[in-house]
Amino acid sequence: MTSPSPSDSFPQPSPEPGRPRPPRMGLFSSPTALRAGLLNLSGFGAGYVYLRRWVLFGVALVVTVGLLVGAALHGAADHPLVWVPVLLVWPIATGVHGLFAGRSHDERAVIEGEQPPGKLAPVLTAAGLVLAVVAGLAGVWQAGEWRLRVADAAHARGECAEAVDIYERVEAGFQLSMSPSLMDRARSGAEACGLLTRAQDEVAAEEYDRAVGTYGEYFAHPASRWEDTDVLMELYELGTSDYAEERWCDAFDQIGVFADLDWSLAPAVAERIDAEAPEAARRCGWAEVDGGDVFLAEDMLDVLTDEYPDHETEDVEELSEAVGAGLIGARMDMATSSGENELTISATGGADGGRAVLEFTNGSPYRMEFLYVGTNGAHGEVVTDGCDHCEEYDSSPAAGTCSQRGGEVMRLELEPGEYRMLLTFDTASTRPLHGTVDLAGGARYDSCFFLVSL
Repeated sequence: MTSPSPSDSFPQPSPEPGRPRPPRMGLFSSPTALRAGLLNLSGFGAGYVYLRRWVLFGVALVVTVGLLVGAALHGAADHPLVWVPVLLVWPIATGVHGLFAGRSHDERAVIEGEQPPGKLAPVLTAAGLVLAVVAGLAGVWQAGEWRLRVADAAHARGECAEAVDIYERVEAGFQLSMSPSLMDRARSGAEACGLLTRAQDEVAAEEYDRAVGTYGEYFAHPASRWEDTDVLMELYELGTSDYAEERWCDAFDQIGVFADLDWSLAPAVAERIDAEAPEAARRCGWAEVDGGDVFLAEDMLDVLTDEYPDHETEDVEELSEAVGAGLIGARMDMATSSGENELTISATGGADGGRAVLEFTNGSPYRMEFLYVGTNGAHGEVVTDGCDHCEEYDSSPAAGTCSQRGGEVMRLELEPGEYRMLLTFDTASTRPLHGTVDLAGGARYDSCFFLVSL
């Protein structure tokens, strides 16, 4: 027997006329197929370069670059479930196609009598390219993280214009990081900085009530970085500057703007309000008593007695006396604005003790009202009922007639000193009796008042 020739060991298909038919090879038994497929997994068509298929290389490069640009512009990090599969499918597809193209290359080489290459360098290059692509995407992510830290540092310094600019660049320029967390933190940082900027603008516009609320929103925001909570104290001092300037009434109004706000982030401000609001009210009350606006002083007194009953109680009692005297004086001014008659009284005898005693008899059928204000702040109002059996006189009666007829008697004891007095009757036909009287201690002042019809 004769041994078979080498050509007899591999069955050969019938060749086409004029050209031999290439042998069929397995995808993974072809060295060139494996190299081209692995090189194409980078997504940039490196396998086609290896095969010298330049048109396919150009197409692969254009598609890959287009996909990366599309991912960057259309929110790959915001939609990773969409873009990650897209960016994975393309290199896998080119890798599979590289297998088939490489196998065809080896089949043609066998027909032409060439041996498929067995070098390891293309395999290492393929692995290096894949690692380079992965490292590039990871580098984009880390660069985004670094830029975010830079933005957070500017934010922490209160430089929000710079911080927001960087936050927006992170959001727009690092979509290829494929990190939704990076995007969310950049947007949240920009949102927090927007609150901080708005609060600062409200302070500049002197909208302090809004500014306090906005600062509260900012510090409650999870992305807040600026930790200068002293700004709430600075804001309070700026908004209540009239307190330091001792413009007490304006200061009280300014403090009122802050009083109802939430100061949980700055409890020291709440303590300042509790201390300064009643003090501003007290000093405003005295300032208005001295300035003649007794009605605003009365408002301050109401605030003190209703809301701060334990604040400077002795001085508030003195303020109450002064306000009361001022109100009586204002009533006297109003009563005499249309005219008056002079009130004159004189001592008619002595009285026990060091006080002055007044006994005024109402010899008219009308209710008699007596108002007085002393230089020492004493003041009061006494009403005496009309005399049931008394009538108006047709003419001035003889001396003593009024007292003899009787009537309701007003008795009052006052400390000696100068008093402003007003006496009126509950009828529109008379003018009030008004005057200033210097009362002597230990003296008695008896008078009977009557009306003469005109």
